[in-house]
Amino acid sequence: MLGLTPSSVLSFQHSFLNIWLFFCWEKKVESVMMEGEPALPSYYNVLGVKVDASIQDIKRAYRKLAMQWHPDRWTRTPSLLSEAKHKFQQIQEAYSVLSDQRKRTLYDAGLYDPEDEEDEGFSDFMAEMISLMSQTRKEALIVA
Repeated sequence: MLGLTPSSVLSFQHSFLNIWLFFCWEKKVESVMMEGEPALPSYYNVLGVKVDASIQDIKRAYRKLAMQWHPDRWTRTPSLLSEAKHKFQQIQEAYSVLSDQRKRTLYDAGLYDPEDEEDEGFSDFMAEMISLMSQTRKEALIVA
C-alpha cells in the first residue's frame, strides 16, 4: 500500500475523520439553522430496508411500494390521492438515492444534498476514503 506503515495510515485516517466530522457538524448546524424546513424521513425507512441492504433488496422494496402507492391506483379514492402522490414521490426519491452508489455513499456519510447534484468528485473521494479505511482495518486485524 504505497509503502505506508500501518501507524502512518491510522494517523492519516484520524486526521481525515476529524476534518470529516467537522464538515458534517457544520452541515448539520447549517441545516438546523434553516427555518421552516421539516425534517426529512430516512430513505431507508421510506423503503423499509436496513442500512446494509443490498441493491436487490432496495429494488424489491421499491417495486413493491411503488405499485402500492402509485397515484393511478388511488384515483377512486380522491381523499387519499394527495397522500398517495406524496408517498410515491418520497419512494422515488429514496430509490434514486439508494440505488445510485455515489449518492448512497454521500447519503450514508450524512453529506447528501438533494439540491446539489454536482457531488461526483466528492463522492468519489468519500468512496475511496471509506475503502481505504476498511482495508486498513482488515490489515490491522491481520497484523494483530
